[in-house]
Amino acid sequence: MKTKTRSGKRSKSSARKGKSVRPSIERREAVREKMVVSATVFPDRLSPDNIGHKVWVTNISLGGLAFKTRRQYAVGATCFVRLDAGPIRFENPLKVMWCRRKDELTFEVGVEFLPD
Repeated sequence: MKTKTRSGKRSKSSARKGKSVRPSIERREAVREKMVVSATVFPDRLSPDNIGHKVWVTNISLGGLAFKTRRQYAVGATCFVRLDAGPIRFENPLKVMWCRRKDELTFEVGVEFLPD
C-alpha cells in the first residue's frame, strides 16, 4: 500500500511493517511560527475598568495564537490581546478555541483571531 506524504511524494505505508497507521488531520489553515513574547489579554476592549493580565505567547499564525497563562478560559469566550514586541504593536479581538492545563499552575490557551 502506498500513501502520500506531506510533500506529495509517495512512500510505503507503515501498515506493511506491522505498525498501526493513524491518519493525521491538519485543521490549521496557516503555518504556525514558534515564539516566546509577552502580551496582555483583556476581557473586553471597550470597558473603562478593563484590567488586563500578562500572558506568554508561544506561537502565532495568520489565524490565531497560543499563550500560557495562570487563568483558565472557557471555550467560546471572547477577549482582546495587545502584543508589543519591539517596533511591532498588535491588537486584536480573540475567540478561545481550546484551553488545556499544562501543570498545576499553568494553562495553555489556543485562540482564533476575530474580525476587528
